[in-house]
Amino acid sequence: MTLAAGQSATWYPLPPGATPAAAAALAKAAVDPVTGVDVSYGVGTDVARTTLRYRTAGGAPSAYVLAPHQRVGAQPDRPGCGLGSYPSVLGDLELCVGSRLDSFAPTVHPQGTLDVSAIDAATRAAIVAQVQADVAATPAFPSDTYFGGKALYRAATLVVLGEQLGAGSAVADLRARTEQALREWAQPAGCAQRDARCFVYDEQARSVVGRTPSFGSDQLNDHHFHYGYLLSAAGLLGVADKGLVTDLRPVLDLVAQDIAAATATPQLPQLRVFDPWAGHSWASGTSPFADGNNQESVSEAANAWNGLGLWAAASGQGDLATEATWLLSTEAAAGRAYWTAPDLAGFAGFTHQVTSIVWGGKRDWATWFSPQPSAMLGIELIPMNPASGWLAAGVEPAHIVASLKEAAPGGDDVQLGDYLLMYQALAGHDEALALPATSIDDGDSRAYLLAWIAAHGG
Repeated sequence: MTLAAGQSATWYPLPPGATPAAAAALAKAAVDPVTGVDVSYGVGTDVARTTLRYRTAGGAPSAYVLAPHQRVGAQPDRPGCGLGSYPSVLGDLELCVGSRLDSFAPTVHPQGTLDVSAIDAATRAAIVAQVQADVAATPAFPSDTYFGGKALYRAATLVVLGEQLGAGSAVADLRARTEQALREWAQPAGCAQRDARCFVYDEQARSVVGRTPSFGSDQLNDHHFHYGYLLSAAGLLGVADKGLVTDLRPVLDLVAQDIAAATATPQLPQLRVFDPWAGHSWASGTSPFADGNNQESVSEAANAWNGLGLWAAASGQGDLATEATWLLSTEAAAGRAYWTAPDLAGFAGFTHQVTSIVWGGKRDWATWFSPQPSAMLGIELIPMNPASGWLAAGVEPAHIVASLKEAAPGGDDVQLGDYLLMYQALAGHDEALALPATSIDDGDSRAYLLAWIAAHGG
């Protein structure tokens, strides 16, 4: 085929067993090619809305497909759908005619604290004692963006938990130490003085990059995972210290915009990591893979949006808070649909309870860091922040139990075993609290583990 300047050609697949109506609708839509898409969103009491408006060269209606997560639960009326379906790695994609795709996800609000109001006196005393022990055992904070961010998050959760339980004096020094570390990370010219614990703007990549990098973050990998921990720590501690917020804002606002700019600017792209149609984020910066981009830890993606919401609340940014709630709600719905509670009825050869990495072209029961079965589930739970009840929303407890049995058939003394115990609490179980220290993640603490289980009825 030869095209003259300004001409275009469109190829499209017909659904298996396509009806004449589907064939005619697709042929008509293909005449007017799509030139772009506009994204908008809103948050209500019950649902968060995503709207995609597809622009065409001549303004005629186009066609789109609905993924499985866009058909679960309460959804808007959609005229023009039901024209057939395509098989995909996510499940069947339903064909619709039109240029506007609306979808709903159950609203999940960012949350920074556990509800400890109903914990009995003896349990409270035990948790306070453990807070003191965990504070004393807190090591030096690492300097890279991932483990450094996780360590600050662990410290901030300990501080907030201690203050909730009336043990503010026990965590006062840790608060001061953590705030000092956050201020160091947020020095605008920090990288002119050192090569770690600071951020620079990469003009070529149009991105904010932390030094020292980890897991390829200098290649734009995993920015939302890393920065979500930092934003969470800042939001948790900033609620009670507005002076801290003032000191952190110049850099942390930029860090937040790096992963979640609602609109594009010459410096930063719109929604760098988040895919509004897929309903979830992608983790690879440059995606140098035959199977497309991928994301392993959907829970750390959700934690990024929870942290964004905590920072928005601490810094008084209402629009950012709305965006964070939309991102968290949508990522959570996709997380259940494709990672932690997927409908795998159409994939008879896949015998596992969860999928651990979702790619553009496949889904895996594998991780980038461990072959252990506990890692396959645990990486989808980390860090079990106070908003992580979304993992059990609409999910049968039996599925949670089956997933845990697959992940840890010999008991909870396994890699990421602390997060498995917290997930177990969402199914109404609270046993095996004598977990060895080797099974508690470096972003978690035994005190938080005990408080989580107690707060969820254990």
